[in-house]
Amino acid sequence: MAPCRLSRRALLAAALLPGRPGLAAPGAAPGAEPWRGAISLLVGARPGTAGDQWARGFAPFLERHLMRVSVGVSNLPGEGGLAALRATASAAPDGHTIGLIATPVTLASAVERDATALLDAADPIAGVAEETLVLVVPPNAPAELAALRQPAEGAVLATPPAGSGGHLAAQSLREALPLSILAFASAAAARQAAQAGNVAAALVPLPDAIAALRDDRLGAAAIATPARSPLLPEVRTFKEQGVRFAFLAQRGVVAPPGLPDGMRGTLVAALQSVVGDPEFAAQADDNGFVPHFMPGAEWRGSMRQSLEELRARWRATPWIDRHG
Repeated sequence: MAPCRLSRRALLAAALLPGRPGLAAPGAAPGAEPWRGAISLLVGARPGTAGDQWARGFAPFLERHLMRVSVGVSNLPGEGGLAALRATASAAPDGHTIGLIATPVTLASAVERDATALLDAADPIAGVAEETLVLVVPPNAPAELAALRQPAEGAVLATPPAGSGGHLAAQSLREALPLSILAFASAAAARQAAQAGNVAAALVPLPDAIAALRDDRLGAAAIATPARSPLLPEVRTFKEQGVRFAFLAQRGVVAPPGLPDGMRGTLVAALQSVVGDPEFAAQADDNGFVPHFMPGAEWRGSMRQSLEELRARWRATPWIDRHG
């Protein structure tokens, strides 16, 4: 059983809190400009999907710490998140439009569509959260990686759709996990297939599985964090079980290029305060992600590295039919 949820929340809040909620975080830019009015937070996901729900959980915290503004989520699905990114990049730099993107899935979409130049068209303000992957198994199956490294003939590994983080990661694990990969329409569908015992395992984002894991409706064979996660400290990492593999996805905020320096500094400070908010940490604990502030320059560098890796993989072994 996992530790009590209150103790996890207290641990995360104590570790992540850089300032008091409601105040700009330390290090705010001198001459920071206040934001007023309404902000449209563009998200490249359909209403009701995991990406949309994440954005709607994040928006009130941004509103709290930016202050004197209202933040509304605007859905602009299409092109694997690129439609929302394109709209953000082309918006006026007046503070009324910003975007929320997830990597590496947005990067994979750009590679698939030969649209990587779009990634330089928007200004990455900061990453605010990290998510990992978890290898889940049916509730009555052995919750250990060794059982899947020598699977029964025809055993299937379920993943989210082609081009998702889970699907890309499963392909890189083919040698360590010799299972037949089957991409489902969503992470939820892949998880449900594992719960029902219809597949040997599923490699899915932790937010899509954490409730079922905590309720013992699934078992966890491995988690893709570099070290054990405070969210599921009893679950061993891939590395602990002899497989050199880790995966962290980022969610973060981008803005149109040319945002005034003072206004940009205000937004950066607000995002730092969101990441340090104990209530945001509690929401993260419930939903299976970890608040993590990554400055824009560092996030851009991380994206460029991932982009080069994805380009090389796409040239060698495309993860979807190029002509589909």
